[in-house]
Amino acid sequence: MTTAQILISKPQVSPKQIAAAGFGLIISAIIVIGMLGGLFVNTLLSQGQFEIQELQNRNITLADQQEILTQDVARLESPDVVLQKAIAIGMIPSAGSAFIDLRDGRLIGAGVDPVLAEPDPNVVTVVIPE
Repeated sequence: MTTAQILISKPQVSPKQIAAAGFGLIISAIIVIGMLGGLFVNTLLSQGQFEIQELQNRNITLADQQEILTQDVARLESPDVVLQKAIAIGMIPSAGSAFIDLRDGRLIGAGVDPVLAEPDPNVVTVVIPE
């Protein structure tokens, strides 16, 4: 039997081919890193948008609460409510105002005794002639 010789040849890879493959790997890595960076930035921007939306909703809610509180304060400041609360704690409405003349200590004005609901004899009503 005759045997045939088998020739094993070494692959012929040139340094240019190795450099081209290395360059391709570097470019591919740069592209992948760039895409991952873009994805990361996009994710951060999306989170920022969600936070902005949440803060805007909270701002609207707080503005509504402020409006309600402003209306409550306006209602509680009305003269009718103040009068009712004053009467509830035992205050007596004034029938008029009187002033003290500091020169001689007399009371001047339309004074009425609030308890007796009659003119107070200690108050002098000054009539200014026209």
